[in-house]
Amino acid sequence: ALRLLRFERVLQQEARRAFGQPVKRLLNHGTYQCRPIGGVYGWASEHASGNALDIAGVVLKSGRYVRVIRRYPKSGPGRTATQRFWKRLATRLYREGVFSVVLTPNYDKVHHNHFHLDGAAYQVDGT
Repeated sequence: ALRLLRFERVLQQEARRAFGQPVKRLLNHGTYQCRPIGGVYGWASEHASGNALDIAGVVLKSGRYVRVIRRYPKSGPGRTATQRFWKRLATRLYREGVFSVVLTPNYDKVHHNHFHLDGAAYQVDGT
C-alpha cells in the first residue's frame, strides 16, 4: 500500500509537469496473477504474490488517453511531451526506489506495450 502511494505521488507530479493536469485513471494490464516469470522455469512472477503491476497507460483528467505503446523513447529523453512523461516516470520510479524492478518497452519485446513494476528483493533497471 505504501509503495502504491509513492507511485501515485510520482505519477501525478510527472503528469502535471508534462500535461498540466492530473491522471484520473490507470490502464492496468494486470496485478495479481499466478504465473511464472517469462522464460524462467520454476520461478514465480511477482504478480503471483500481488507484488507487481503492469501499466499500459493513463487517462488524464481531460479524458485524454496516454498509452505506453509506441510512446516510449528508444533512446534519450524523448522528443514529445508524452515520450518525456513516460521516460521521466520510469526513471524516477526506479531511481527513487518506488519499485525495485521497472521494465519498459526498451527492456524486451514482451513489454512493448506496458511498464512492469514490482517490488522484488532484487533490482532490474529496464528503463
